[in-house]
Amino acid sequence: MTRGTPSAAAAADSAGASPGERLLLILLLGLLCVRPLLPESYEHVDVPFASGADGFGPTRAATVWLDWLTLLIASVSVARRGMPSRRVAITVAMLVLAAVLSTLAADSKRVALNAVATLCAFAMVGAALPRMIRARDQAMLLIAAMLASCATNAVKCATQRAYEFNDTLAAWEEQKTALAARGEPLDDSAIVNFDRRLRSRNAFGYVAHPNVAASLMAMGAAAAVAFVIGGLRSPRRPVALLGGLALAAALGIAIWFTGSKGALVALVGGCAALPLCVIGWPTRRLFNAICAGYVLLIAGVAGYGLARGTLPGASLAFRWEYWTAAMRALPEAKAGLGRENFIAAHMHYKSPTATEEVRNPHNIWVSLMIELGPVGFAGGGALLLAALWLAARGTSQPPSGAPQAWPRRWELAAAAGAALGLHAWFSGTPFGSSGILVIWLIETALVWAVAFLLALVVIGELAASRGGLRWIAAAGVAVALVGLLHNLVDFSLLAPAGLAVFVVLALVPGLLTPRDTAEPAPRFRMFRAGIAAAATIAVFAIVVYPTTQAETLAQESDRVAAKATSAADLERSEAIGLAAVAADGMDADIPRQLGRRCYSQALQRGAPGDWQELWLTRAAAHAKTAFSRAPRSVASVRLMARIDDELARLEHERGKEWESKSRLVEAADGWLKVVRLYPTSAQDRVEAGLSLFRLWKATLNIETAYQAMDQFQVAKDIDALRPAENASRLRPAEISAMLETLEAMRPAVIERAGNAGATSSAPASRP
Repeated sequence: MTRGTPSAAAAADSAGASPGERLLLILLLGLLCVRPLLPESYEHVDVPFASGADGFGPTRAATVWLDWLTLLIASVSVARRGMPSRRVAITVAMLVLAAVLSTLAADSKRVALNAVATLCAFAMVGAALPRMIRARDQAMLLIAAMLASCATNAVKCATQRAYEFNDTLAAWEEQKTALAARGEPLDDSAIVNFDRRLRSRNAFGYVAHPNVAASLMAMGAAAAVAFVIGGLRSPRRPVALLGGLALAAALGIAIWFTGSKGALVALVGGCAALPLCVIGWPTRRLFNAICAGYVLLIAGVAGYGLARGTLPGASLAFRWEYWTAAMRALPEAKAGLGRENFIAAHMHYKSPTATEEVRNPHNIWVSLMIELGPVGFAGGGALLLAALWLAARGTSQPPSGAPQAWPRRWELAAAAGAALGLHAWFSGTPFGSSGILVIWLIETALVWAVAFLLALVVIGELAASRGGLRWIAAAGVAVALVGLLHNLVDFSLLAPAGLAVFVVLALVPGLLTPRDTAEPAPRFRMFRAGIAAAATIAVFAIVVYPTTQAETLAQESDRVAAKATSAADLERSEAIGLAAVAADGMDADIPRQLGRRCYSQALQRGAPGDWQELWLTRAAAHAKTAFSRAPRSVASVRLMARIDDELARLEHERGKEWESKSRLVEAADGWLKVVRLYPTSAQDRVEAGLSLFRLWKATLNIETAYQAMDQFQVAKDIDALRPAENASRLRPAEISAMLETLEAMRPAVIERAGNAGATSSAPASRP
């Protein structure tokens, strides 16, 4: 690559972007490239057995701020230069409309709103990039930076497998000992599943899930493979070949560390399309060939599943369960269930043999349809296909061997500073201690910088070689296909990290080739500016500000509660928690978790009755607030039922039988509502049966006894369908309580029914 004075062609190309536009693109580069380096969440993270852990998990505030800043920069660009075409503008508008409609219909509106803000922000980025990138070196800079983020994830996966998992496992064993000493049940499904995931040693890099890490690294590996093949055709430029090999090898090994076979298969499928991209087919023919193969694959998988009732392999069988549950829920999702709101429908519609509870159907097309409705399916699908079309169009452009200008030194420094500075700020990693700072400087900053320079050299050498631009464009097609293939069984294109990698590595390679960069008509600039300003202000007002306020207060409440040494500390913690609840009127997570904490306080060993009543009453108020904000939340209804059970016990101990009986009725009604919302939970069926048994003892109503026995029978039927070692199976304590209750109930039921066959003829009403 020429690092001296650029040729006239290269100089003219570089002159297409002003310094201000270059700086704006570098800021966007930092925001995009930091997403694969951060775990992100749309919910207030709270793991019951890890409560008290300072700063546990990713925060929603970081996610919404990154989304808003990304939307702001993309909106500024769209306001200045417009969108690539009227069709793109229409599809973005369709996605925004679907976002509004589905959020209004969502059960948990805060989660839906925050998650859909990510989609809208990245849709705007995808629409803005073709206008923002005015010079080839800008595109090269963006591709190299994103490959660096993928490679940094790969190195993190390697260190996790090498030593971090061993250290984490040792710390977890110590924590389990402490949990057991506290009386926590180690056979709880949440603890068992966490333990199994940890022992699986599936690496996840800097993101929150192994499959998302595998997906983004598979997309990066597809680009690297294209660079390797392009380097083979340029023997006088071995840097592209060796550098591409290094990137492809690191990313491929890291994918193996994640344990994601789907990502490896998708990588092979994406790379298989590379020969089609460089044989000179017209754009439409290449696009149609790829789409036809993709549709045939979907049809084949769907046909196999419909014929067999499942898919081969445990992982695909789980996916089939998610998809069939989504199809059962489809009639009630006319406008969509809302982003990240699939879990309530899945719990309601999944079959008894399905043992997992998931928030996402693990299929991009099913997710778009069930979460965003038909409008979102059409708009989101059109944008994905537009990305594939743009990538395919780049391969049909005439190759250019013009020397490429090396990006300015200030741009290199600014790009690295933007990406690493944002990571330092939003992760907070370098500010923990001097030791942590050193680790961050080596494992994150140094690795990213080295990978960035290596990727930039590879792309530059390839772009300067004969036919090299065609191979870089082909990399975009391979990346798009990898993302679309893996997201037939995954959800990375609905996660910020996967979306960022897809948008950059699929769209930007096609922008290295000649294209129309004419200025848009100025008459609509003020209109575009007004729309962009209104959108960014609205997102800040209804997403960023309330989420940040509530999250900050909730974290402070958690910290005060974890360090509480007196009743005054607990009162202060709850007061801060109430302020968090008031700060965001849509959020259901924070009041539910506040109610759970009050419930735990009430059940402390040796706590007097007045203390228990005080905290149970407060817990009930918080649980009702959570329920009013998300009426289909099983967790909220379950918490209210447990609180009523405890209040009934407390009233009984005080000799207030009438009050106790009223609470028992409310508790039983609550548990029956739980099993209506979640019919296939054996554990909830047992809890419902026990609650009905307590109500029967207080009222001696024979129908209540029949209902209790029916719940136990359904629980046993469901449990018998589950694999023997699955964490969803009933625990020994639950089975013992169920059998003891049945034995205590059966003689009285038979006697009151008047004959020995009364139980067999009992009503079979199953809520």
